[in-house]
Amino acid sequence: MKIFHLSGADKEIISILREDARKSYKEIAKKTGVAISTVHNTIKRLQDEGVIKNFSVKLESRKLGFDITVFIGIQVGQGFMGEVEAKLKDNSNVCQLFAVTGEYDLLLIAKFRDTAELDMFTRSFLQKIQGVQRTNTSLVLETLKERLNPTFEELIKKI
Repeated sequence: MKIFHLSGADKEIISILREDARKSYKEIAKKTGVAISTVHNTIKRLQDEGVIKNFSVKLESRKLGFDITVFIGIQVGQGFMGEVEAKLKDNSNVCQLFAVTGEYDLLLIAKFRDTAELDMFTRSFLQKIQGVQRTNTSLVLETLKERLNPTFEELIKKI
């Protein structure tokens, strides 16, 4: 993978967007002291290079009725990884899916409205996928910290 090197202006614009991705190009230009066209071109270039993947809204899942969050480790039989991954990627309860090392082959994070929905997912869906050999489910009691990306300041130190 090609490593993209950020300029000082790139870092400043990304920092502003991470704080509030809804800021207008005009507001970013004013804050950075560069032309609006420069902001536009920089953001477009960062998107084209894949540095900025998307702009999104972070929802509070509990306010939408999804009170149950789980981590599930999955052992997959040899030769079944692609099939298992595909079925999990298509399931709307699965929020994140990782191929991992260690005791399990896959680790997923999923959200459910209640334990009945979780039970249906594990018994009627997950355990019926051909190739799933073993699962281990951990229920999240409290989210102490949640951040999908390291802080930008941490990233800058490493770039």
